[in-house]
Amino acid sequence: MNASLGPCTPRLLSPSQVKYVIKLAAELGVGIHMHVGEVPEDA
Repeated sequence: MNASLGPCTPRLLSPSQVKYVIKLAAELGVGIHMHVGEVPEDA
């Protein structure tokens, strides 16, 4: 079984929160699944 962290989209997180998710995923040895470019506001 594989697991990954799943923050919804970058527009809902601050840059520091995105960095935290990246750091945590690296520490846990898991991937990240994030939707980017899903709606015009993501551009």
